[in-house]
Amino acid sequence: MANYWISLRIKNDSSYDERYNDFVAALHAVKANGYWPETTAFWIIESNLAIDPFVKAITKPLDGKKDMVLVRKIAHDESRYFGAIEYPDVLKSFIPNIQKAA
Repeated sequence: MANYWISLRIKNDSSYDERYNDFVAALHAVKANGYWPETTAFWIIESNLAIDPFVKAITKPLDGKKDMVLVRKIAHDESRYFGAIEYPDVLKSFIPNIQKAA
C-alpha cells in the first residue's frame, strides 16, 4: 500500500469539466481506503498501485499538451510528472530525482 500526494493543473477550456470529472473518477478507481480531496488542485490518496501504474491510471483522462500532474510517493524518493511542465529545472531543484511519466 502506498500514499501519494498529487498536485494538478487542468487547463480551463471547453472540455475542462469532463477532464476534471474523469480525473476524479480515475482517482476513485485506484484508491485503496482513504483520500483527502479538500482542495481542488492537491489530493492525498492511498492506493495499492505502484507509482508508474498509478500515474498512468489517473492521467488517462487528461491531455498532456495542456494539463499537468505532479505525483509524489510520500515517505519515498519516487516522484513523477505528466504533461506540460513550464519550468522543469526549477521543479528538479526541489525534487532532484523526479522523472517524466512514461
